[in-house]
Amino acid sequence: MTAYECSSHKGRSMPELQTITHLQDVVQNLTRDGGLVSPSVYDTAQALRFWPLGDPQAVLAWLCDQQQPDGGWNDPAVPHVRTAPTLAAVLALHEHGERYAEAVARGVAFLRGHAHTWQGPLRDDISVGGELIIPMLLEQLNSYGFGLDLAPYQVLAAHGSKRRNKLRMMGSNAPQTALHSWEVWGDFASADASLLDAIGSVAHNPAATAAWLFATAERGDLHEQRQRAARYLQATSHATGVGVPGVLPGVWPIPRFEQAFALYGIFVAGLLDHPQIAQAAARQIADLASAIRPQGIGLNDHFRTDGDDTAATYAVLAAAGHFPDLDPLYYFADGDHFCAYHGELHASISVTAHALHALHMRGQDVQPLLAYLLAQQQPDGHWLSDKWNRSWIYTTSRILIASDGLLPEPARQRAVRYLLRHQHADGGWGVDRSNGEETAYALLLFCMYGRSGRLDAESYHACERALAWLDAHTTLESEPLAHCWIGKELYSPYRVTQALQLAVQAAWSLSVQHDSRQVGTC
Repeated sequence: MTAYECSSHKGRSMPELQTITHLQDVVQNLTRDGGLVSPSVYDTAQALRFWPLGDPQAVLAWLCDQQQPDGGWNDPAVPHVRTAPTLAAVLALHEHGERYAEAVARGVAFLRGHAHTWQGPLRDDISVGGELIIPMLLEQLNSYGFGLDLAPYQVLAAHGSKRRNKLRMMGSNAPQTALHSWEVWGDFASADASLLDAIGSVAHNPAATAAWLFATAERGDLHEQRQRAARYLQATSHATGVGVPGVLPGVWPIPRFEQAFALYGIFVAGLLDHPQIAQAAARQIADLASAIRPQGIGLNDHFRTDGDDTAATYAVLAAAGHFPDLDPLYYFADGDHFCAYHGELHASISVTAHALHALHMRGQDVQPLLAYLLAQQQPDGHWLSDKWNRSWIYTTSRILIASDGLLPEPARQRAVRYLLRHQHADGGWGVDRSNGEETAYALLLFCMYGRSGRLDAESYHACERALAWLDAHTTLESEPLAHCWIGKELYSPYRVTQALQLAVQAAWSLSVQHDSRQVGTC
């Protein structure tokens, strides 16, 4: 009996066939229009300050709508990622008049009460460019007389100052990942066409591109380049799906990221060869394989390659029977772990997990990587969140998936027990409240166990509760209840999230017998 002949659960709000059809649609649409990304408060506010698109009042209204009850912006569950978007939003609102004074006052009060979270050593999971962005925006806000205490930010500011000085000396020769935050360290007086990439942006970032447009406003010789940059900003606004010109994402386009991580989730769910998925998946996989460069793959064909997209891609390709040369993946090896970018400030356990998975599938020695991950496991069994995803549920489940069959059983059991203990009473998972993405992270692991008959009764019933929560609280049209990915602020790659949630819903119905007497068998 094949996985697709297993009996399906009756009475779900999204029937099995409908779920698979929706997943097929998502797979077919991967990379369309450059990918779909959630809007960014930070980039929207910064672009509004530098080079506004559309009606500024509509953008300002959107910014006000995103303010949280405590006065800050972004997810209250992840305090340290809130500083940059809150600073940018407060500055944009303050610079647009007294009518926003109340929102500004609440934002400043939040910043005062939140500053203590930056005391002590530099965090491992600091937001992208945070050491450059936060000190600069604090100075700008204080130039308006707000008098924010800078002492808690001393460590962050010292690191940012060193990096800013180094980057200014490099100018347009700085790495593309650094140019992604050019708006807070670049020399506006020397801005020229060399800063623009092949798609007309500054390092695929709306805020940096808007800053470049501001800096070159008087440069008649750059008319054509400026038109390209303006078209890029307009295109990014469409990618959010918000429908308000000037509401922008934090990074775009993301076609390879969308492909690699959506297909990785579908692969782990065991659905790459499902009759309704296989043809669309094969087209996407062939396209992804063709994009591998000598140093791997990036979030798209014009951005710097990275170890995470490369590792996820190699795992997907191996699952589909494609075995490209491993040198592009090994390019990101860094001693006992793998990096996303060489020279990065902090290592990422999720990147190492994805690399371990891909290399193990290719028959490579992964014991050093396994030892590295084991050394990072917390005594209670879980792994901490890392620099690319704010969820310990993500890192823990991804490590368990990648090291399946390799991890010592006591370590695996501790991690699984920790996951089960932290399921919410409503059935979902989430660092703070239950949400679809983190619930799907956990379910992906348990679906993998279920396909091989390793789902015990406790895990089985936990999954039933989680699937019921997922069915009741998520639709294809609904906004994610939480953004888990870390850029300059938290964000969501919509199709990756959709694919993951649909994949676990379909996999549970297709591959796990819904009979408590035959838990985990088909």
